[in-house]
Amino acid sequence: MLGPATTPPSAYHLPTLSSILLEREESYGDMFFPPLDGFSRTFYAYILHTLIYEWRQNVCMLNSNGLTGSILSFVPEDIGIGLKQHKIWLSNALDVWLEHYSSPSTSGHLSVDHMQAGTLLHHLGDLALRISFSDLYMLAKRSATADDLSTASESICNTLAVDRECAILDRTFGMIESASIIRSLDEDSFCGYELVVTLFIGGLLLWTTHHLRHRQEITAAMEWVEQRFGTETHPGLPLASGNATIVSKLQDVIVVLRSIHSVGYASLLASVLEKLQDEGVPGRR
Repeated sequence: MLGPATTPPSAYHLPTLSSILLEREESYGDMFFPPLDGFSRTFYAYILHTLIYEWRQNVCMLNSNGLTGSILSFVPEDIGIGLKQHKIWLSNALDVWLEHYSSPSTSGHLSVDHMQAGTLLHHLGDLALRISFSDLYMLAKRSATADDLSTASESICNTLAVDRECAILDRTFGMIESASIIRSLDEDSFCGYELVVTLFIGGLLLWTTHHLRHRQEITAAMEWVEQRFGTETHPGLPLASGNATIVSKLQDVIVVLRSIHSVGYASLLASVLEKLQDEGVPGRR
């Protein structure tokens, strides 16, 4: 009973979901990956997001970064072998979905348009495994207390500090680029909701990096941005600073969000990012 009439019945999805979740497990051998339409592929991407959300909730409950006033509040605490393995399992599942269901090649009747929502969800799921979106929201929240703001900023700084390969910012820029391309092709009618959410999360992460740019923990991340994208911001000139590049990319995100008319609240989220960029967070510099 899921999706349009042309979509297989729900029972058909169960062995496919098992394949996505277990394909990387050697003991299970070859798994079953039937050709699916765009709705079903996107449906699986959403299922993976529910599992990622459940994992993140467990991390937030157990990680001392989330305990205001704890003596270990600002220490990058080990989340434990169980949650680490769970994270790897979910990351592998995202990779399996990307390998088997991110393109229309396994089912010739599909057009690329149908796959845009799932591709954006894959980007978002990968980021959700790497950084807490709740911390991003808290840092941008006007009604947050000083303790909440301090805890969120320390947690984000710790996360970026241990990200030695700057994968979080790399994935963020990649996600924004994918979303911008989809919008430039006027394909947002197929994935307007996913497009707006990914742009907003990407913009929020850029703003957070800009907001915390003076923290020693993210110096390496800022240097990586400068080396990777500095020449794109000002072609022909010396490298732009990492912060200048981030601000420029954030402005691009705001412009793209304002251009989306298929989702009513896109302009509202653009205004939120614009106000954050202009005013910062009350009480913090």
